[in-house]
Amino acid sequence: MICCDSLTSSANTYVNQSLGHASCVDHVFLSPDLYKYVNSAKIIDCVHNDASDHRPVSIVLDKIIGSTISVHRCHNNNSKKLYKFRWDKANLNEYYAATYECLANIFTLSQAIKAVDVVRLVNLQYEDITYALYHASRLTVVFIILQ
Repeated sequence: MICCDSLTSSANTYVNQSLGHASCVDHVFLSPDLYKYVNSAKIIDCVHNDASDHRPVSIVLDKIIGSTISVHRCHNNNSKKLYKFRWDKANLNEYYAATYECLANIFTLSQAIKAVDVVRLVNLQYEDITYALYHASRLTVVFIILQ
């Protein structure tokens, strides 16, 4: 993995003006195969993001031409229940182990470097990672069903 901080001049991604604190705490890492397609990178300082002290990092990739790939989806989004996780009662070692197992089976972007629809692929990757973390939580963290 390659850290993309040098592409953004290592600008501050965390800025708390009232405390006078600023640092580069948010990062983007890419595989070497994907890194070579970076077109631009920047830290977004937007007035519409005033609810957060963190500034988003934006990476733009050149369009990658190639054949379409199929992405294996291993989860179901039909659940409508709301849960409250009790992290204060969680065994973090079990959670870390479950997270490792769930994330290890996710299709990676570097495996699809020749994908035509990169935006769709990134969105699928995001959904898979989010679900893997949620699933690991459901397996190992005490939760209360709210609805």
